[in-house]
Amino acid sequence: MATAQYEKLIDELCKLVEMPVQPTFYDRVDLEVDGVYFSVTEGKPADASEGGAPGKGAANPGWRPPTSKPEHEKKQAVAVIFCDFGPLPRHQQEAVMQRLLELNLSLLGEEPPVMAMNRENGHVLLTRRLSLDRLGAAELVNKMKDHAGQAKEWRNGGCFLDGPGKTQPQVRKSDGARRQMLRFSSAA
Repeated sequence: MATAQYEKLIDELCKLVEMPVQPTFYDRVDLEVDGVYFSVTEGKPADASEGGAPGKGAANPGWRPPTSKPEHEKKQAVAVIFCDFGPLPRHQQEAVMQRLLELNLSLLGEEPPVMAMNRENGHVLLTRRLSLDRLGAAELVNKMKDHAGQAKEWRNGGCFLDGPGKTQPQVRKSDGARRQMLRFSSAA
């Protein structure tokens, strides 16, 4: 069940793109922004004190990640966005995956994006958790537009490496294609 904060965000988002709210949007909303597919859902509140605890499968059971958030911010409600960058390029896959891991390390900070892979379709995803306390629909759309630009660069052969890609991959719709999808483009 969605929190009131998340429902308000989805209501604002639908109003912004002039789309009627569907009850399923409170579970997950699938969007197409500038030709790039996104999913937005409410995430469980992060509790920084749980990471790396013994018995959690950490390589070093006594290690705990440093927490930069004050105690009162640990249990915030969050929106989680998933941006489909597309498949790994066919060439230099090992180098590209290594670069993605390096990128994850350089993105450390408050509410950083994280690069991941969808094992169901082999696509690279950018995922991000954003606090609902300070997130409005316009800001969410702006962040998605930024990430859509990065995804387009990836698809056009950028791959975060020094040479252009061999081909532009075709992006398949995920299971979100079976749901009603919001579509909009930024003004040129």
